[in-house]
Amino acid sequence: GLKSLMGVKIREAMEQKIEVILGISGEVSDLDIEPYALLSIMGVFLDNAVEAAKDVSFREILISFAKKDDRWNILVRNTFDLAAVDTRRIGEAGYSTKGRDRGIGLYSVKRILKNYKNVIHTTSIEEPYFIQRLEISRRGGG
Repeated sequence: GLKSLMGVKIREAMEQKIEVILGISGEVSDLDIEPYALLSIMGVFLDNAVEAAKDVSFREILISFAKKDDRWNILVRNTFDLAAVDTRRIGEAGYSTKGRDRGIGLYSVKRILKNYKNVIHTTSIEEPYFIQRLEISRRGGG
């Protein structure tokens, strides 16, 4: 499922003339999170990345999966227009830079992750990039 989702989203990005950089170290397996939860989260991250990157002149998305010890680090980094984002409201229900009746994506990610004490989600900005990170450790350890 993850491979299919990423294939569709990468194709969408490329159709928008967005450069996509994909880094995967080894086989992505043994992620201690339900597949549906991971697919939902990655769908939000990638949809948001494509939407944001297509609105700037320097268009880039980086997707990275790296395993270190018993932890998976997943990163989605994209270029975006900092002036268009109220960084204090990111993840708030109903907040969106995309117009009315939007803004449930990152809020839904927060709701999903309430069920996972082994997953750390961080959002950061390092101009010109908007960065979403997930660190998934083994439940019961690591």
